[in-house]
This record gives sequence, structure tokens and C-alpha cells, in this order.
Amino acid sequence: MQSDAISQLWSDRIWLKILERTLQDEYKGDEEYDQDEDEDEDEDEDEEEDEEDDEDMDEYRDKEDEILNNSRQSDGEEEERNKDTPYTHQIQLRSEKASTQLNQEQALDDVLLQLLYFLFTEEFEDGRSGSTLLIWFSGVLGISSNGTTFLRPSAYTPKLSALLYSGRLVILECLLPRTPHPYIGLESRPRYHQLDVITPVRKKKLCMGSEAPLGEIISLRAYGRAHARSDGPTFRVMWSDDGHVIKWDDCSLTMQQFRSIAQDCLERTSSALQRLMYRWDP
Repeated sequence: MQSDAISQLWSDRIWLKILERTLQDEYKGDEEYDQDEDEDEDEDEDEEEDEEDDEDMDEYRDKEDEILNNSRQSDGEEEERNKDTPYTHQIQLRSEKASTQLNQEQALDDVLLQLLYFLFTEEFEDGRSGSTLLIWFSGVLGISSNGTTFLRPSAYTPKLSALLYSGRLVILECLLPRTPHPYIGLESRPRYHQLDVITPVRKKKLCMGSEAPLGEIISLRAYGRAHARSDGPTFRVMWSDDGHVIKWDDCSLTMQQFRSIAQDCLERTSSALQRLMYRWDP
């Protein structure tokens, strides 16, 4: 009886252990199943999120394409509008006005050149030089700025020289133009035989004794230069009553200043030398 009881207990324990193991295995299986389900759910959620992100990206790209297309269309419309806007018409009108203004300026320059050529080559009437406008103008140049006196020969002859130089340039440009002047019918200078063109005019209009304003101006300048040699200096030196101050042309110099000229020159030279040597004394 005792042995039967012991065997019964042993078998019961074995069955209990088996039951516990089976229960544990089932519990583990349920946990693994739950974990698998959770993982599957997470994967499904990730896939859904990825799909949503892809859809958002597609929508964003579609919007970008739409915006770009709209901007291109608007740019094209603006360009087409700008082609026919009043501003473009204003630019065209301004360019046309500038070209017409340039043509008018060129025509004015050509007419002025022709007028100057006439003044420098005007013939005398009855052999009188005063009948030409340029000789009258040269006489006006000999009046002082205040209009009270005439200029001295040394101050008048340079003005005659400037007038002669200008007249020669004008005649040279009309006879041998550097650039064409279509408004007055002058073409550019030829490459050969230029002296054949200018020599006849030079003998008639540019030499001393010719019946032309430039010939008379050459004679006046020669007379003024000859008279300037005997006219004396352009300014006169005067001494004060005590003999210590010398005056000339609104300037003055005392004897004390004259004696200190050498000393002042030495001091200025030494200071300049120090500046050049950067205050270095070798």
C-alpha cells in the first residue's frame, strides 16, 4: 500500500511538472505571437507612413512644377507686354531723337566749318582790308579788357598768331578733310597729290601780300613784332624815395629781403634734404 501511494505521488508530480511546462510553453507562444503581431502592425504602420510621405512628396513636386510653369508663363507674358509697352516706345523715340540730334549736330558743324572758311578766305573789296569781317575782329582783339586803351605790341601779337593758326587749320580741313562732311559736300582727303590741291589756295589766301584776311594778319603780326623790340620792357622798375624798396608790376622787394634770399634758399634746401633722407643723418 505504501509503495502504491509513493508511486502515485511520483506520477502526480511528474504530471504537474509536465503541465507546468506545457503552460509555460503556451504562455511563451502567446507572447511570441503577440510580439509578431506587434511587429507586423509596426511594419504596416511604417509602410503606411512611407506611402503618405511619398504622396506628400508627389504633391509637393506637382506644386513646384505648377509654380514653375506659372512663373514661366508670367515671364513670357511680361516679355510680350514689354515689347509693346509705352516704355519701349519711349526708348525707341529717344534713340531716334538722339540719332536725329546727332545728325543735326554734324550738319551744324559742317555749316560752321563752311562759314569759317568763308571768313578766312573773304576777298577784299576795292583792295581794302577793312572791308572783311575778320580784320575788324582782329582790331577788336587789340583792345584791352577794360576797354580804355589798346594792347601793347608784345601782348597783341600772340593773339594774332593764335588767329593765324586757327585759320590755317580751317582752310586745311576744308581743302583736305580728315573726315567727310556730307552736309556741305566735302569728301575725305585723297591719299595722293595733296599738294596739288592746297598749293593754289595757299598762294592766293595764305601768303603775305595776298588779298585775304590771313595775308593782312601776317603783315600786322610782323609789324607788331618789329615794334615790340623798340617798345621797351613790359613792366618798369621803380625805387622808393629812401632807396630801400624796389617796385615793379604791383610787386615790391626790400633790401632786407634781398639780403636774406641766400639764407632762405639754404634753409629751404636743408629742410628739403632732411625730408628726402627721412630725417636720417649719416
